[in-house]
Amino acid sequence: MRHAKDFLTENEQQELRDAIKQAEQGTSGEVVPVIAVSSGRYDRAEDIVGLIMGCTLLSIVWALFQGVNALPGDWGPDYEFRINLPLVVGLFLFGFAGGGLAATFHPPLCKIFIRKREIEEEVRRRAAEAFYRFGIANTIGKTGVLIYISLFERRVVVLGDKVVAEKISEGEWKSICADISDGIKDGKAFSGIKKAIIDCGTLLKKHLPAADSDLNQLKDEIHFVD
Repeated sequence: MRHAKDFLTENEQQELRDAIKQAEQGTSGEVVPVIAVSSGRYDRAEDIVGLIMGCTLLSIVWALFQGVNALPGDWGPDYEFRINLPLVVGLFLFGFAGGGLAATFHPPLCKIFIRKREIEEEVRRRAAEAFYRFGIANTIGKTGVLIYISLFERRVVVLGDKVVAEKISEGEWKSICADISDGIKDGKAFSGIKKAIIDCGTLLKKHLPAADSDLNQLKDEIHFVD
């Protein structure tokens, strides 16, 4: 998937905007969903795919075409390999570059070479960046909540601002994350995200009921990151 917006139809996006409005009614919390295509570049994994492709191409060509050519000489025939060193280097570099490009444009190729810890770190880092990028840290009452969905990694992170974190433990967000993860796994991503937003609102109403002077400080919008 090249663009995060392709993950949801226009009608689904509008339904989620309505769900955000519904979730924020009766609470001072501000819910902001962010959907990202990927959270990291994972260059090391791309290099590994390129290395494998380069070695594979070289091995196939060597097996099929390598041999010895006899050349005329003053004291009898001379011999040379059909595949010489410059060709070996060229074949390897061509395969390496092709494999790297393939992994770049088709990320699932390199997923098996990415460490779980690296994935968790990248998703957490990008979630923290999104928290500030989309103004979630700027609410007056410090009641912003980020629901960050990273599609390639299939990870969900919920981050609450200072007041939210004081009232709601990380363990209470687990069911919110599970709604989305299970929905994506079962091919019902939209339903899972919508349920997570509504459930997030229910949790916020319980711990952070709206004050009489409460204002909607952040747009009821889904943000997409390519």
